[in-house]
Amino acid sequence: MLAEVGGLSLAPIPAATPRFAPNGVRFDPVRAASGENDRVRAWCARVGCELTPIGDVDNVPGMLLVDAEGRVYHGTGIRNRLYRLGDSFGEGIVGLVTGLGPYELVPDPPSPGERHG
Repeated sequence: MLAEVGGLSLAPIPAATPRFAPNGVRFDPVRAASGENDRVRAWCARVGCELTPIGDVDNVPGMLLVDAEGRVYHGTGIRNRLYRLGDSFGEGIVGLVTGLGPYELVPDPPSPGERHG
């Protein structure tokens, strides 16, 4: 995937009623993940699979990530939140740049000693 979109930058056109739309999206995994190994590992543990940084967004600190199944995520440095943007690369990126797609918060893992159920 990065062979096709690596280095690409997008400047989204604002939607009429966006939930969130970035000022821009850059597909540059090195820039996105620089110095963020601990945060990426924590997000991997939260979703239960490996996540690979693929880029970043302009107006929110954080990065875009993808898992082996193609699901796209946006991890932010703001309260260490992780959002699932879509179940495929196309769905995730279209939803992100239009501001109209799914933007589902991945819950934090339970704290030690917290009861389940």
